[in-house]
Amino acid sequence: MSPAAISRYRTLTGIHDEMLDGSGAVRPGWAALADDLLHTSREEFLRRQSLADRLLVAEGAGHVVHDDEQTSRAWRLDPVPMLVGPVAWGALARGLEQRAQLLEAVVTDLTGARTLLTTGVVPPAAVLSWSGYQRATAGLPSAARRLTLYGPDLVRRADGVFVVLADHTDVPVGAGLALLQRSVSSRLLPDLHRRAGATPLGDLSAALRGALAAHAPAERRSPRVVVHTTGPGRPEYLDHSYLAAALGYHVVTGDDLTVRGGRLWLRSLGELEPVDVAFRRVPDHWIDPLEVPPGGPGGVPGLLQSVREGGAGIANIPGSGIAGHLALLPFLESACHLLLGEDLLLPSTDTWWCGCPDHREEVLGAFDDLVLHDVGHGAVRAVGGSVPPVFARDLDPEERAHWRSLIDRSPHRVVAQRRLDLATTPGVVDGEPGAQSVVVRAVVVSGPEGCHVLPGGHGRVVASGTPALAQASGTAKDIWVLAGPTSAPIPVATPDVAPIDLRASLPSRAGESLFWMGRNAERAETVVRLVQVILRRVEQEPELLADADGPWLHHMLSGLRSVSGAIGTLPGTGGDPYATLQAEVASALAGRAGSAADSLGHLVSSVRSIREHVSTSTWRIFGMLDAEIDGLRSAGSADPVTLGETLDRVLVPLLAFSGLAKESMVRGPGWRLLDIGRRLERAVLLLGLLEATVVPPTAPEHRQSLHESVLTACESLVAYRRRFRSDVTHGGLAAMLVTDATNPRSLAFQLEQLLEDISGLPAGRDRTVQRSIAARAQDVLTDAGRFGDADTGTRIATDLHDVVLEIRPLLLELTEEVVGSWFAHAPRARRGAG
Repeated sequence: MSPAAISRYRTLTGIHDEMLDGSGAVRPGWAALADDLLHTSREEFLRRQSLADRLLVAEGAGHVVHDDEQTSRAWRLDPVPMLVGPVAWGALARGLEQRAQLLEAVVTDLTGARTLLTTGVVPPAAVLSWSGYQRATAGLPSAARRLTLYGPDLVRRADGVFVVLADHTDVPVGAGLALLQRSVSSRLLPDLHRRAGATPLGDLSAALRGALAAHAPAERRSPRVVVHTTGPGRPEYLDHSYLAAALGYHVVTGDDLTVRGGRLWLRSLGELEPVDVAFRRVPDHWIDPLEVPPGGPGGVPGLLQSVREGGAGIANIPGSGIAGHLALLPFLESACHLLLGEDLLLPSTDTWWCGCPDHREEVLGAFDDLVLHDVGHGAVRAVGGSVPPVFARDLDPEERAHWRSLIDRSPHRVVAQRRLDLATTPGVVDGEPGAQSVVVRAVVVSGPEGCHVLPGGHGRVVASGTPALAQASGTAKDIWVLAGPTSAPIPVATPDVAPIDLRASLPSRAGESLFWMGRNAERAETVVRLVQVILRRVEQEPELLADADGPWLHHMLSGLRSVSGAIGTLPGTGGDPYATLQAEVASALAGRAGSAADSLGHLVSSVRSIREHVSTSTWRIFGMLDAEIDGLRSAGSADPVTLGETLDRVLVPLLAFSGLAKESMVRGPGWRLLDIGRRLERAVLLLGLLEATVVPPTAPEHRQSLHESVLTACESLVAYRRRFRSDVTHGGLAAMLVTDATNPRSLAFQLEQLLEDISGLPAGRDRTVQRSIAARAQDVLTDAGRFGDADTGTRIATDLHDVVLEIRPLLLELTEEVVGSWFAHAPRARRGAG
């Protein structure tokens, strides 16, 4: 490798670098990646970053939620992985296995015999003073390991030694993100992934399924496992949902679960379904409001008692977060000697707990060299609390005085760690190779066959100037563990269980999201399609804009208001017709609730809440839609060409989603609820469009353009001409869009599909009322001769108006019955369309 190439990547003197040794030579295993890294152009690096961004979008991970739970940001994966050699990883894996065994013993002891406290190995105040220590969880039985999933944060110090910054033992995040990152990086760099010999991650799902099944009560032969999560809108949900999809388990929130007769049940569409194991992804204070003071929504009353009585298993066992309390880090070496009779293989970073007088003196004496953690101020997590850690040397005088006062007043709340210089690894910095420091969230699964250490992990690039544990997000980094000459997959025992037919199993929350997906997709498509028709018609017939209160413009804009959620009729302006058109189009696209942008926002939000039910192809579609929402918001001021391109970019993925739903989704309850939402929304919007455009009297000279525009918006003009071979008549239009059951856009077709979909839903709940309402709506259309081929003018308009008046209330009643029957248990929230 040429010196010129090496000079592009600069290491820091005295700092261990993963790729280059102290002499500047490439380390073993890095040759292929180093050659690529040091000879790749800036343009190629930028292309790879752009491709990585697109691949994340295709996986449904283009945005993650900020900690304020209101906004989202682009999530990025550095296009250069971090490589770890087989020898270094082998030693690290042995240390992780031992550490997982030690923390398992710590949890068992601190929630049981408390030998660590009675012997003084761990000061009692370090445990009992922590607000996250829940006495209600002490002594809970477990059929398997208490720490099924363990996720330590690792860094390599400047001297090349790996140390643990924090142990995450409650509900560690990272397993799902590690799988996601590998999925992206292996497609981003397929040749390098093969040539480097990166160890695959495929054993994780099998290991975790076996470990979770072991938590089921002994008599359950085919354990049913669900992933109990915090729910959509939380930063960790991406990790939860991606992992659940890999495992093949339902994602549920507390609202989806209930305890009856000592057993845990899932509220599904058909009926209550038994749950044997809850894979807990929620902290203790979200678990059971009857026993643990609630700190968040979604608890399951009676869950802990069910665990005590053997009605359900739970992993990680509640109360396991105590083993990850930062105040325990200084005492783990001694705990390892007492509980395991061994030396601790994988050290923690230097840590002091100020509740110990000797530790407090050391902290005050080396104050500026430390990272300070307040683990007591509203703390509900093992690692840290509501106050982020800080570098002591960066504090201003007032902040410095606050921390010193806190150490004096409440020393048990303060944990200090030595500020570290970290090793570096190559990455892309502003389009060029640059040195980065990385925190690795390792993943350890403990099951019947022992510990399984994931050969990789979730890496996070450390931003300078911020403590590593204060960074909940940032640029991600895939970790490639290189296979050694004797490397072999770890054998994983998978329990022999009978498969569960999940086609008829769907949590009510997921069913509700699918229902609203159908409604919002249909409304967004209808609005965009109608705007396109109006704009193109005006381009072809400019005379239609001769008068702002002209019948064509007035009726079409009234129809646009009807399908986009406007309240009230279109006011007559008598002003500039183009300005009127522009204002109404802008409002329909993004100016109000029910607009295209509003509907797309709700649609994407619903999809994110059920990502485990959505294929990669579908995710790619919704990533495209998400990217166009801002374009719709600015469409009102765009020129016609730009606006037309924006509308095309929105409509094409909506049509693709419709095709995927039709051709790729299993015809189970989820698909039927999606279709029910779509059919209900299409029928309601069609009635509103007809009422605004066809029912009002219109002079014959304007009727043809108006009727052709309506048929075009309903994708029915070509079919009309082939069937009737004439100009559009009142009767022909009404027959085509109302009573023709062969037209997928007609009212009759929607009613037939609704009746079929309702009949196909699980029989666990009474569907008589819903079927009756749909049948009554069909009865209104039984007189197919009401709309003939002849144009009977006022009579047709009157009949159409009667249809609107009779059927619209029935559709609204049917909507309420669907929501009330299948989604009544979930908290009501506005979901967009309707």
